[in-house]
Amino acid sequence: KGAEELLKAFTEVAQKVPNTKLVIAGAFFFNSNIVSPFEQKLRNLASNPTVKNRIIFTGFVNYEDMPAIYAMSDICVLPSIWDDPAPLAVIESLVSGKPLITTRSGGIPEYADEQSAIILERGDQLVDQLADAMTKIARDSDERDAMGAHKTALRSEFNKETYMAQLAIRLR
Repeated sequence: KGAEELLKAFTEVAQKVPNTKLVIAGAFFFNSNIVSPFEQKLRNLASNPTVKNRIIFTGFVNYEDMPAIYAMSDICVLPSIWDDPAPLAVIESLVSGKPLITTRSGGIPEYADEQSAIILERGDQLVDQLADAMTKIARDSDERDAMGAHKTALRSEFNKETYMAQLAIRLR
């Protein structure tokens, strides 16, 4: 459901910020060209004339190709409505050095902070809040740079060596 809100919000952003594009990375079915009913619903939303040529669906992306997706992005927007304890896409977005717009869901606030992310509340105003946040960050390169600069600290915190060291301490 968060993707639906994102597409609706992008329709507002596209009217305010020229030359913006939205890339929807991934697919419902692993390594397949099968389109789920949910993905078809998203594609139907993306057929709106305002955004029709400005939304790109990548389909399935091999994990080793994800750094290229992050590298081509200016902003990562991950509005989760589920209480996922540790969403990998959030962590990857943060260490990529891209500003993140996300929601206060599950474990996300344990990883994202106000230095590197805009954290929105889930609720009835989410579409408007997403549109406002995306417009603000898209228009403000200084803010994007400031949020992305926090990546060095995050990379030292969110890596396998640090994780294994913390795990070893907990297992003692």
